[in-house]
Amino acid sequence: AQNAAREAADTKAQVRGEVEREMAQIAALIAEANTRLAAATRARAPRRVLDGPRQALAAVDKSVQKAGEAVKADDYLSARADLQGVKDRITQALSALGPPAVQFSRRPR
Repeated sequence: AQNAAREAADTKAQVRGEVEREMAQIAALIAEANTRLAAATRARAPRRVLDGPRQALAAVDKSVQKAGEAVKADDYLSARADLQGVKDRITQALSALGPPAVQFSRRPR
């Protein structure tokens, strides 16, 4: 019985670690996507170009919030399921926005 309890605790810790790493990677991707979306908006990209990525990021945000609630409830298996495919959706939104814009400093060196 003790071995089973120890294995369950080890499995839970492993899944928790996976979920936390996934959440950190997703947070970085979301930050990049939001930055590129804001840059595209400032550059006056056509609305039809921005609508798809904007909707995809809104759906991703809902999935991440749902996973965050599951983590708070110590339900890491549910959180892992909620995060399934999220990075792919963010990557698709990023590719729809095109390559990142290069900004140049106006100050002479």
